[in-house]
Amino acid sequence: HKIFIWLFLYVAVLLLSNTLIDFVVKGTVAKTNNSNDIASYMATLYATANIFVLSAQLFLMKPFLRWFGAGGILYSTPIAVIVSAIIYLIHPSLTTATILFVINLSIYYSLFNLAREISLNVLPPLVRAKAKSLIKGFANTVGAIAGSIIILMMSKLFGLYANVIFIIFTSVILIYLAYQIKLQYKKELSDQLLLKRFKSDDLLLQLEAADNYDEILSSTIRSHDIGLNLLGISILKKAKYKSALPKELKYWLEHDSEALFFAVAKLSCEINDPSLVKIIDKRMRVEKQSQIKLALLKIIKNIDEAKTLLYAKKLITNEDPALRAFCAYLLLQKGNFQEVKSAIDTIAQLMQSQHPVDRAEAAKIIGDLPVGNLSNELVKLVNDKSDIVCINALYAASKIKSEKIISAVAAQFNRNAVI
Repeated sequence: HKIFIWLFLYVAVLLLSNTLIDFVVKGTVAKTNNSNDIASYMATLYATANIFVLSAQLFLMKPFLRWFGAGGILYSTPIAVIVSAIIYLIHPSLTTATILFVINLSIYYSLFNLAREISLNVLPPLVRAKAKSLIKGFANTVGAIAGSIIILMMSKLFGLYANVIFIIFTSVILIYLAYQIKLQYKKELSDQLLLKRFKSDDLLLQLEAADNYDEILSSTIRSHDIGLNLLGISILKKAKYKSALPKELKYWLEHDSEALFFAVAKLSCEINDPSLVKIIDKRMRVEKQSQIKLALLKIIKNIDEAKTLLYAKKLITNEDPALRAFCAYLLLQKGNFQEVKSAIDTIAQLMQSQHPVDRAEAAKIIGDLPVGNLSNELVKLVNDKSDIVCINALYAASKIKSEKIISAVAAQFNRNAVI
C-alpha cells in the first residue's frame, strides 16, 4: 500500500524535525538563562502552546480541510516550519525560536493528526489497523531516535545553526512526501468510492456503460482485495484484451500470489506482450513448482517460438507428467527430427505408464497432436479403467472424427463418473 508507506515515512521525518525544533528552542533558552529560568520558561511555553493548539483545532481544521483536502493539509506543517526556521536564521532570538516551536506544535497536533487519520481511512480495515499501530509506534520512534543522533552530531560540530538548517532540509523532504501522499490518497479514495458504490453483480452491469469501463477496470486491478483483482482480470478476458498487460498484472506474474498468478497466466496466454519474456526468463531460472513452469511455458508459447522450444527441450524430462506432456506437444509441432523422436517417446511412455495421472496427461493432448491418425491410441485411452484417463480421452475424442472412437465413446455410458 503506497499511501501507507508514504505516511510512514512522513511521520518518521516529521518526528525527526520535531525533535530538532524542540532542541533548538531549549538550546536558545539555555544560552541566556539559568536552570530555574529554563524550567519556568518551558512550563509557560508548553501551557501557552496548548492554547494555540486548541485554537488551531477549533478554527483551522474545517477551512483547511475545505481548501486543501486531507492530502493537501500535509503541506501546512513543512511550509510553516520552513518560513519560521528561515526567520530564525536571520534573527536567532528566543522570540523567533518560540514562534517556530508554537507554530509547529499547533499544526502538528491539530491539522497533521486530522490529515493522517483521514488518509489512513481509505485503506481496507485490517490494513488500516496495522498501519495505525506501525505509524504511531514504530515511525515515531524511528524519527525521534534519528533526530537525537543528528542533534548529537550537529551540535558538537556546528552548534544550533546546523540543526536549524537541517530542520529546513527535513521540511523540504516533507513537502515531497506530502505530494506523494496526496496523489496516492486521490487514487485510493477514487478506487474505494467507486468500488463501494456498486455490489459485485452491479459492477459487471456497469461495464455496459462506456464511460465507466476504464475507471472500474483500473480500480479493480489496483484494489487491495484479491476478489476484486480477479474480477478485473476476468473483465480483461471478457474484453478480449490483446495489448500489453497492466504493470500490476506483470507484478503478479513475478511474485507469488498463486490465485492471482494463475488467473493472469491464463489471460496472458491470449496476449502477445513481448515484455513478458524477461519476466518469464527470470522466474523460470528460480521456479521450483512444475505447475508454475507449465503456466509460464504456455504464456511464452505465443510470444517467442525459439525460447519456447529451448524450454521444452530442457523440461521434457521433468518429473511432472503434465509438464512432460506439454513439452512433447510443443516439440512435435516445431522440433527437429531428434526432438520429435524424443517427444514421441515421451508420449509413448506416458501412455504405457502404470500411473493413471501419466496416462491422463497423454490423453489430454492427444487430440491436438499433429502426427496423423491416432484413433487406435485414443480408443485404448477411452476404454481405460481409470475414470480420469477416460474423461481426458473423451475431450480429445471430440476433436477427431472416427467410427472407432464413436463406438468406444458410446460404450462409456454405463460409467457414472464419466457420463
